[in-house]
This record gives sequence, C-alpha cells and structure tokens, in this order.
Amino acid sequence: MFRIDLINFTELSFIKHPEDVIAGELGESLALKCEFIGTFETLKWYKEEVEMFEMRNRYEIHTEEGISVLKIFRVAPQDIG
Repeated sequence: MFRIDLINFTELSFIKHPEDVIAGELGESLALKCEFIGTFETLKWYKEEVEMFEMRNRYEIHTEEGISVLKIFRVAPQDIG
C-alpha cells in the first residue's frame, strides 16, 4: 500500500488520493497520482511505511501545482503490495 506524508502543511485537502493500480505485467511502468489543494514544505511517498526515494531508472517523483505523481519504471516483485 502506498501513502503520502506532508511536512509543514497549511489548509491542505486531497482532491484525489492515490488509487491502487494494477500493472499488466512485471517489467511494465505505471504511475500513481494524487491531487490536492494547499501548501506544504515537503511531500513524501511511502510504501508499507518505507519512504520512496527517486532512484535513477526505477522511481521518479514529480510534484507541482496541486498534483504529485510517483512513476515506477519496470515494475518488480518488490513493488507489489
């Protein structure tokens, strides 16, 4: 299960929480997306209580203008859950 934490946020509300996504096959890429209104200092993605960090050629996190996207390149067994 993926979740998001925010640090030093003010008047934040989610418009769309990340949804469970099913990859067709291992090795495919997928994106998890959330939408929000408000301001914050830091947004962090987590999977099963472990913070997700950008890793070259594996994970990419892009946040701006009320949207945050976690892209997973080449889905692997450890990404399931």
